[in-house]
Amino acid sequence: MIFNAHGELGIKWNGNMLMVYPTGEINLEGVRQFHKLVNKEIENAKYETFSRIIEYSDNACLATLEAYEEFQGHVIDNLNRGCCYIGIVGGNAVSRHYLNKILVDTNCPHDFFSTSVLAIKYMSENIAGVIVEKT
Repeated sequence: MIFNAHGELGIKWNGNMLMVYPTGEINLEGVRQFHKLVNKEIENAKYETFSRIIEYSDNACLATLEAYEEFQGHVIDNLNRGCCYIGIVGGNAVSRHYLNKILVDTNCPHDFFSTSVLAIKYMSENIAGVIVEKT
């Protein structure tokens, strides 16, 4: 059965830091659509190395289990494209649990932060190759 994509994703660059803002209830089709959007951004930016921040401003944002499973492949793809670190900002306990499991399973360097300002500061000072235009 085919479903419409659910969930929304805001995207912007800050230096070579790709900042994404997922909201809503995200299904498998939504994650696949997000993967395409993020990959297009990465290809257009042409950075050899980049980092990511996933910021949840919507604490009700949840994904289906199938969507989380699909996201693991997306993380592996990002690592192969030069992602050196992922910072997670906010989110509810469920999303943080599944994201942590995925990032640990894929050996993706990551951490959790309470604000994007703290994430940007940490990443710009501690992760080699991270370039920030503004905090």
